[in-house]
Amino acid sequence: MDGYQNPRPARTTPPPQDHLKNYVQDSFDAFDDIFSIQDEVRNVYFWGHLKFRLGHQSLYAQHALTGQPLLPSVYLSGESDCKGYLESYAMSSDRRYIALVYKTWLKNNHFMDYRHLTVIWLIEDRMDFRRRMHAEPWAKVVFAHHSKSALFNSSSRSVVFSDEGRFLSPSGEIDPVSGTVRPLLDNLHSGNEDSEYTTCDSFYSSNGKELFISEKSMQGGYRTKRVSPFGLSPPTYYMWREEKQLVAVSPNGRYLVLEDISDLLRPIYLFDTRIKETIELPCPDSYVNWRTKYHFSEDETTLTAFCQSTVSRENIIDVLLWDNLVTKWGPRSHAKIKTDRFLNKFQILVHNGGKSALLVTRKRLIQRVELEDVILFPAASDVKDEYPYNFSSVSRDGRKCALVSYGEQRGQVQLFDLDLETVIRRLELEWSPCKPDLLTLGISPDLTVLVVNAQVFDLGDGDDRIASSFSIIDTVPEILKYRRSRDGVRKSPYCRLECSVSPCNSYVIYMSTGHLRELEIFPAELHMFRVDFKSKSSIKIDLALPKHLLSASASFHPTLPLIAISYVDTPKAEFENMKPQQPQSTLTTYQKWVESPQLKIAIFEMGSSYLQSVELPERLVPLIKKGYEDLVGHPFICISSCGTFAFIKSYYPSPGWRQIVHRFDCEPRPDRFLRQPFRAFSIKNSVFELNTRGASTSLSMTRFNEQGFWHFDDDSTAYLNDFVPNPSHLTSSDRFLLLGETDDDKMRMLSVPDDGSPPVIVPVSLTFVDALARLEADWEKQVALKEKIEKQIVAPEP
Repeated sequence: MDGYQNPRPARTTPPPQDHLKNYVQDSFDAFDDIFSIQDEVRNVYFWGHLKFRLGHQSLYAQHALTGQPLLPSVYLSGESDCKGYLESYAMSSDRRYIALVYKTWLKNNHFMDYRHLTVIWLIEDRMDFRRRMHAEPWAKVVFAHHSKSALFNSSSRSVVFSDEGRFLSPSGEIDPVSGTVRPLLDNLHSGNEDSEYTTCDSFYSSNGKELFISEKSMQGGYRTKRVSPFGLSPPTYYMWREEKQLVAVSPNGRYLVLEDISDLLRPIYLFDTRIKETIELPCPDSYVNWRTKYHFSEDETTLTAFCQSTVSRENIIDVLLWDNLVTKWGPRSHAKIKTDRFLNKFQILVHNGGKSALLVTRKRLIQRVELEDVILFPAASDVKDEYPYNFSSVSRDGRKCALVSYGEQRGQVQLFDLDLETVIRRLELEWSPCKPDLLTLGISPDLTVLVVNAQVFDLGDGDDRIASSFSIIDTVPEILKYRRSRDGVRKSPYCRLECSVSPCNSYVIYMSTGHLRELEIFPAELHMFRVDFKSKSSIKIDLALPKHLLSASASFHPTLPLIAISYVDTPKAEFENMKPQQPQSTLTTYQKWVESPQLKIAIFEMGSSYLQSVELPERLVPLIKKGYEDLVGHPFICISSCGTFAFIKSYYPSPGWRQIVHRFDCEPRPDRFLRQPFRAFSIKNSVFELNTRGASTSLSMTRFNEQGFWHFDDDSTAYLNDFVPNPSHLTSSDRFLLLGETDDDKMRMLSVPDDGSPPVIVPVSLTFVDALARLEADWEKQVALKEKIEKQIVAPEP
């Protein structure tokens, strides 16, 4: 891209031993989530993909000192329609076996109808990293077994290696040599109709002799049941009235780690099973705990926690270490490290001695951590990055691109002409200091207006260095300040307001969905302002909405002066009863209210300020109710890119649904680009989405039915696979499929890497007309096959 300047400082290439080699040829993305295991004796990293797709699993190996990789060993389960993800793993003490436990389900079944798949790999004794390309595999599967168990969930320790040389998994006790299985007792699970408790999760002790089962009471509160997996001793119960859920167990079962799931900050507790005492572990004020990996030392005297949050645009891991757990517990050290992405628990490896650990980042980089009196990150970069964050956008006509790079109080915009593939303008931005992960940003569809917090930048004005700006009226800074000053605000994703700019550039809307548990702290908000660039001022527009909202969302029409709004009206009396300091009372009130949540939809005319109500189809009521019952809810409104219809979209109840709720009388003028994964391209009754996987990119098409409804569980989706190459070095980037000025023009793929590398445009051999024809042919084939299957079910052959 001519004229491009990397806004980020140059970084040194990591040595090969600190970088797990990417394999993108096996249909997995180069930056898909992975699990990783270290053999500290043979100095070998083993790793694989977290997801189990099409009955296919690969195990990779790489020398920890030289970085030399081996070709992956492959296992095919024989079930091509089997999908799932890794739940737990363990390595035998002699390092000859690796056991993996997956939660799996068949493609045509709902994912809640799951099974557990236990797979045991045998690793060769002497791993030769000088082996020839076509040598015998260095690992092979010697055991694979499906079982159904309601004991184990995603956070379980569901597989361990016992002192007797056997694996304990959901399948039972497994001898990896003979393949014999001793099943678990049937009565361990508390989920029968006559039981007051339901099972949440389970954890084996390190030696496999005991099983700790976390259970939730129908009346509130939790308990942990300590049992022998084979009924060799009567169960022991530990009970808590509060919502303290078991999340980790020490090696021999003396200590239980609990988290208070009713509190947004999720405080950490330690329960001593010998003296029956619960203590809250001291944590620094700034720590974040939304998902945490815990590790006990073998002697159970030290506990290390790697606390993460899925909240901000940056990912910070708080490493906390407490010691003297047996005598006088206390905090020993605390440190923070920034990673390129949220890490799953399998990407954090604590060494056997407990004195050091490894973090495997999204880009497969290995970051070392020293867990001493002072926690150190010896290889962490000390290069100051003035613009650590960025986002990109393409104009509606697909001819321009804006890359915004920013930090705490400064930013830079580079505008590209995509036809000429060159930078046409570079602007510097300044605003009041604010943590970058809390910034509210929005850009207009024509890329001429950028909003940062309460500041409006005119990207089409000024010289080539400084963008002119002015502030929206004083209420916006006050709104932002209020949300950031709330208790625990930086631990919640609901503290930020989302921002959207209208296509005519004259209106800006700020919105927040609200927090379903903490409406008093994080209510939903919807604020709209009309901006006057001549006078550099703005006024607030009264949308005539109720004071107390939930699930607020809005979408500008691409060509008309209209905005679609959706929200749930929360009755004031019930809203005021939802106090955060009374979590059980709050949930009870919420559960009563959610019996009949009233989702409201309206179309607001910006010129006349007229608010037109839209009737909600009756079929959506049970779906919306179910989403709120699960405390996830949040359906939101979208207007199609062509502007001819508005639809409600929700991911709950999982896997989600869409419903057209209003049609506009206008000439369709769709966007001339598709973005992965945020923006779908919709025309007529179809929705097109861009998906990237491994070294290829696919285009999908789904269609609403005659009632304007579509469910994500519906298999009627047409795909155009591998229509454009996806270079491996661009797999971590924003992607835009540029459709051309007309549907008969050849398409192009724009990739904007997130590491500051120059954007890249790759030509596509198809026009959108060609792609549409292939998608429609695939759609008709699927419809015909579906009709054939339905006829066979109704009238089976004799």
